[in-house]
Formats: sequence, structure tokens, C-alpha cells
Amino acid sequence: MEFWNDLSTQKSWETLKKLNKKIDFIVIGGWGIYLWTHAIKSKDIDILLTDWETLSKIKKWYEPKKNNRLKRYEIIISEIDVDIYIPHYSKMPIPCHHLTAMTTKREGFKVLKPEPPTDTKTTSNTGQKKQHKRTKR
Repeated sequence: MEFWNDLSTQKSWETLKKLNKKIDFIVIGGWGIYLWTHAIKSKDIDILLTDWETLSKIKKWYEPKKNNRLKRYEIIISEIDVDIYIPHYSKMPIPCHHLTAMTTKREGFKVLKPEPPTDTKTTSNTGQKKQHKRTKR
């Protein structure tokens, strides 16, 4: 089942590949899932930067817009929306600085591992600490 037409997802995929050659990032969101499952492609691109210096590089080529409400930066490359998340600014269920340590390579892209380590502590939207534990299978 495809949510988006082939033309828009192909353009998004090509943009992601070009971006991967220019800067260091972790693919998250729809393309991050696709790189593990090959099930559903994505129309937009979500990336997690590992440092602020990479954002400086992006600013040389594009004009990122800061989205204070969603705590991310946004750029458009060839009509493709790219959402950029950054440690110590972006708010995610698992803090970005923890996510940057949970990566592996898939098809030449840095992606998140499917499961967080058992010692990862996160803060929920209510500010309460949560402990992620692996369940027995």
C-alpha cells in the first residue's frame, strides 16, 4: 500500500541521497522506517543532526526556518520538506542526545536501531521520568 504517489516519493528519496552526501545526519521518520522495512516510502524527510556545526553547514546552502512550536528547523529542497531535529533543542520522547548514540548503518544511511537500550531513561510530556525496559519474548 502506498500513501504517496511514486513521483513525489522518488523525488524525496533522491533528495535524501543527495543530502546524505553533503552532511552527517541520522534518518528518522518515514524514511528511517523504510530503510528497515521497505514497506512504505515517505514524501517528506526527517533528520536528526548530531551537532550544531552541521546546522551551520546547512545554513550555507539553504535558509532553514526555526519552528519554535515544534522545536525543529525546516528547509525545502526541490519542493521536498525537510524537518531537522537537533540535540538540546528538539523535544522528542527519547532525548536527541540519547538517540545519537543508538545508530547503525542501513544502505549507506545512518539510522536509529529498532529498539532503545534497556538503560535509556526519558522524560514524558508531563515531565515524569520513564524507564524503558525490554520485554521478554
